[in-house]
Amino acid sequence: IFMFLTVFATLMFINVYFFLPESGKPNSTIQLNVISVAKKYFTIFKHPEFFTFSVAGGLTIGGMFAYVSDAAVLFQNVYGIEKFCGLIGLNAAGLILGSQINRWVLKKMSVLNLTIRISVILIVVAMLLLINTLTLNSIYVTFSLLFVMMFFLGFQNPNCTSLSLDAFNKQAGRASALVGSVKMIFGAVVSFIISKMHLNSSIPLAAICLVLYIGSALLFFRYRNRRRKNVDHIEK
Repeated sequence: IFMFLTVFATLMFINVYFFLPESGKPNSTIQLNVISVAKKYFTIFKHPEFFTFSVAGGLTIGGMFAYVSDAAVLFQNVYGIEKFCGLIGLNAAGLILGSQINRWVLKKMSVLNLTIRISVILIVVAMLLLINTLTLNSIYVTFSLLFVMMFFLGFQNPNCTSLSLDAFNKQAGRASALVGSVKMIFGAVVSFIISKMHLNSSIPLAAICLVLYIGSALLFFRYRNRRRKNVDHIEK
């Protein structure tokens, strides 16, 4: 796969550089120096809505990266399952299924309300996962809870992105790039932390997911409470 991607990327580069005609002239009014670009991205990041939902989304997606990074240890070392590709595939199917059902649920509920409710559900799932780890440590319970977690992440990931970009029109491109970067940064940090623990236990995964989802939910509730206060202030 990686060899194919390398060859494909090389061919795309050759095509773009040598054969694809330029369709427009460079815009000299746009400053592309590092300081100017950094200031524009920092301005976007400081926006209250963007900060809340991009960071909350990063914390949420961190749970998925924690699971992916810890999957080999979890299934092979903890539960003794050598061939676990099918389990990973089923969880990925749960993620896709959640993202598809999300479209239908949004027809009956606002994005913010749905996102807040799912943030609470994810906390409950992570708590049950931790309790199972400390008591039964059943592979069937663990896998079922991980499937449920991935299912609801299928809701949360696109909805957090949508809420992050909601306040931007002209800067939507920069905001979209930044929200993706924020998620990848959180994912990389979480993956690094859990990979350095070297524990043949599912406790780190459950504990990290619980902390991440609590942090995400707190940001959502903080934003909702501030918005309610602003509405009450305007009405008075």
